[in-house]
Amino acid sequence: MLGQAYTASGIAYQVAVAIDVAALVGGGLGLSNLLRDRGVPRSVARYAAPWCAGAAFLIAALWLEAGVAIALAVLLTGMLVALKAFRRTTLRGVEGELASQSQSEITFGLAEVASLAIGWGWLGDPWLGFCPSRLWPGETAPRGWRGRPCGGRT
Repeated sequence: MLGQAYTASGIAYQVAVAIDVAALVGGGLGLSNLLRDRGVPRSVARYAAPWCAGAAFLIAALWLEAGVAIALAVLLTGMLVALKAFRRTTLRGVEGELASQSQSEITFGLAEVASLAIGWGWLGDPWLGFCPSRLWPGETAPRGWRGRPCGGRT
């Protein structure tokens, strides 16, 4: 698909996929909020959004150009920052329980942007942009995809 973004149909394709990716991220946030509003424990409800975001980043790595994927990641992370600053209740489904988790939704987005920018934008490989954030050990990584640190437990 390299070079496809320079044709009219390629641009339309990139825009359509970018809209789908953004809708998947927004849907994950909405699902987390819905689960939280229905009484699902916060520790469970907050995992819907990272799973959807992981799927969105996989779609981006498979079907978007690097510049489009990085710009979309920056835009969506900026949206999270704005929501956190001005409409805190919008992110109620992904808020952490502990004080150390108070900015986790922002750091998740920033880590994704850094991963895409370095791995795909700078080094030129979409999988180097996608894989690091899917394999890091930590609470925001989806449970089934977490990597194991050398000699450590997850």
